[in-house]
Amino acid sequence: MYTRSIYIEAVILCTSFSGCAGTSNSGAKKQIFNKTLGLCGRDDFLETINTVVFLKNHYLDSGDTRDLGSRIEITTEWRPRFVFPDEQALGIIAAESKLVILAKFRHGQARSLRGEPAYYASFRAENRVKYQERGPWQNGPITNDAKAHFNDIVDDMMQELKSPY
Repeated sequence: MYTRSIYIEAVILCTSFSGCAGTSNSGAKKQIFNKTLGLCGRDDFLETINTVVFLKNHYLDSGDTRDLGSRIEITTEWRPRFVFPDEQALGIIAAESKLVILAKFRHGQARSLRGEPAYYASFRAENRVKYQERGPWQNGPITNDAKAHFNDIVDDMMQELKSPY
């Protein structure tokens, strides 16, 4: 009885730390990285995604792109990436990221100097991770290193989107 009680306490203690071998984070709240990209033209938005997201960062279009004229939503496939040091400290052994980039038409918004309509663009990133080699993919945390990675992509996009609005 005493041995079983210690075992149960050890399991409870271990599962409260995500860095323990064999633990899972399946009950973790889905964390999402969000950033505002600002105002842009439709063509600039699409060209920036092509240049920064697809060509430079090697994400692939999921085929689930929606272009409704007043709303453009581009979703990438899950892309395997290196596990960041602060993720390794949490016991994560594999990581993938997915991006969703959205542009919404701004009704009543001043048009650009080029005369094209203005869109309000935003960026969203999600992670999924594995804690065990044969374990399932789970919603992953957005750690400081992951934030820095996604901020680099956002900075590149904002640099490309700079237009006179």
